[in-house]
Amino acid sequence: MERKWFEKWVMVEAIVEVISIIIMMSWCVEGVGVNWGTQATQQLRADTVVKMMKDNGIEKVKLFDADGRIMSALAGSGIEVMVAIPNDTTFFDSLWLVKR
Repeated sequence: MERKWFEKWVMVEAIVEVISIIIMMSWCVEGVGVNWGTQATQQLRADTVVKMMKDNGIEKVKLFDADGRIMSALAGSGIEVMVAIPNDTTFFDSLWLVKR
């Protein structure tokens, strides 16, 4: 009898911990973002992709190259942009990207 009570208590405690973790995680999330790669055979127009992101509440995007068409479409959209720089990129290439 006493063992069943203990097992129920452990189960209730585990459920409370999981719910607490979910609540804490929801407080930490600042926005939803996506990765945008450009290596595809049939690419959508950049302005179409930006519109789709805005329509779906996407607030952040990570780009894997600094394509001018994509950067222009994102300019003024209100979407936060992060550009990933490959490890083999030189310091001067990085400066060029920052100036753009």
